[in-house]
This record gives sequence, structure tokens and C-alpha cells, in this order.
Amino acid sequence: MYEVVVIGNPEFSTFPSSQGEPSRTLSGPAAYGIKTLLEMNHRHTAIVGSIGEDFRDEYQHILSRLGSPEHFIIDSKTTGGFEYFQSVNGELQVNRCLGVASKIGVKEIPDEFLSSRTVVLSPMLQEIDDEFIQWICD
Repeated sequence: MYEVVVIGNPEFSTFPSSQGEPSRTLSGPAAYGIKTLLEMNHRHTAIVGSIGEDFRDEYQHILSRLGSPEHFIIDSKTTGGFEYFQSVNGELQVNRCLGVASKIGVKEIPDEFLSSRTVVLSPMLQEIDDEFIQWICD
């Protein structure tokens, strides 16, 4: 059994860079959530989310490097993400949406992840469907 499972779509967004052309970087609430849990030495954790083929290998490599042994990927036609720019006052602002990954339904997630001691819902763009929310409430 997992101690904590984070459920939400990982994002690959672009951020301004002083080092040339920005590239897409793993980001978003679910990614930050699992990274924080791992940095706090929670080793019985997992992340569940939708991601497209375009970033699947990179995503798995990053999770491995972070020390996250467990994850479950729901197939998506595209990977979610945003393009950010730095405003004149230095704040990051969204310029445009680069993609929206598939919704996450409770029926798509194996029981081993749903039976975790703690489930953290960490959506970025309302990807957790109503049936999933109802399942949690029941």
C-alpha cells in the first residue's frame, strides 16, 4: 500500500530563460506535489496522471531521477502545459496554453493506487472528473 498517491496531470511548460531559448520543463501542481513528498523522504508514494507520447520518456526519466519508483500514466493525445513570460514588473504570467491532457476518471486508475492511505488531488485544469469526486465523497 502506498502512503501517499498524488493524482493530477503533470505539465510541461515553458518559462523565460536568460540562457537562450526556453524549453518545456516539468511543472504543475501534481509534479510539484510528488517532488515535495520525495524531498521530505516519503518513499512509499506514487503519481497518477495523463500525459502524451511527446513527453512520456522525459517524464519517466525525471521521475526516476527524483527517486519516484511508482507512477501510472493514463494515455493522452497531448501533454498539458503553458507558455509563461515575465512581465515588466518581474511576475510570471501565462502567455498561452500549449496543450490540455486528458481527464482522469476513477475507472482508469488501478485499485492499488486508489487504496492508498492518502490520496492528494492535485489538478491543474479540472482534469479530475465529477464521477471521481463523487467516488471520493462516497
